[in-house]
Amino acid sequence: MFAQRAFGIARNFDNIVGIPIVLGGNLLTYVENVQLPNNSIIFNLEQVEQGSSWFTPQYIDLLKSYQVWDYSDRNIDNLKRFFGISGVKKCSIGYVPQMTRLSLADEPDIDVLFYGSINERRQSILEGLKEKGLNVKILSGVYGQMRDDWIARSKLVINIHYYSAQVLELVRLSYLLANKVCIVSETGLDKSLEIAFQEGIAFADYDNLVETCVNLIKGDRSNREAIAQKGYNIFSSLNQSIELRELLNNL
Repeated sequence: MFAQRAFGIARNFDNIVGIPIVLGGNLLTYVENVQLPNNSIIFNLEQVEQGSSWFTPQYIDLLKSYQVWDYSDRNIDNLKRFFGISGVKKCSIGYVPQMTRLSLADEPDIDVLFYGSINERRQSILEGLKEKGLNVKILSGVYGQMRDDWIARSKLVINIHYYSAQVLELVRLSYLLANKVCIVSETGLDKSLEIAFQEGIAFADYDNLVETCVNLIKGDRSNREAIAQKGYNIFSSLNQSIELRELLNNL
C-alpha cells in the first residue's frame, strides 16, 4: 500500500483496473471462489521451503498459474528447486517516505521486543534474554497502532528465524529500518541480503543472539542509535517506486 501511494495509485482498490499485484496470496487458498484476473501478479512474501504450512498444494497451483515476484534470490531458487516454478522476477523491498511514521520514545522502557509466532528455537532465545534480567516483551497477533506503540517503547527489536530456510525477513524488518529502530537479527542462509544491511542491522548467529542483545542494552545508547541510523540510511536509499516502475515497464 505504501509503494502504491508513492507510485501515484490513489483510487478505490476494490475497483482496480490494469495489473493487480497480489500480496499475501497464500491466504487466498483459505477463501472460496476467488478468481483473479489472468494478468495478476502474485508477490510471494513467504519463506520458501518444503514442509512450510503456507505452501499448500492450492498455493503452489496459484503460483504456477500466474506471474510471480519475490524479493529474495534464495526464495527464487527454492521456488524452482522445490516446486518447479520458474520465471520468477525479483522485486527488491525498498523504501517510500510514507513508511517513516513512528515517534520513538525518548526513554524506552522495553529492552527487547519480539513479535511473531513462537516455536521452540525462538522461545529458547527469549527465555535466555529474560534470564539475563532484560525486560522482554513478546507479541503475537498484534498489529497496527497497538504494535506501533510497543515498537516505539522498545530499545531494540530481535529477529529470530522460524524456518530452516533462514531467509532474512526483510519484509518484516523494512518497517523497522524505515523508522530508525535498532534491530538484532539472527544470521541465515541468504547472504546477499545480509551483506547489503551488515552495517545497519546487528547480525549474530543463533548461539550469540542473547549476548549481542545484552551488550547493546547494557552498553551506551549511542551504539543502538548508530546501528538504527545506518539501517535507515541503507534502506532509505532503495527507492521502491523506481523498482516497481522498472518491473512494470518490462512486463
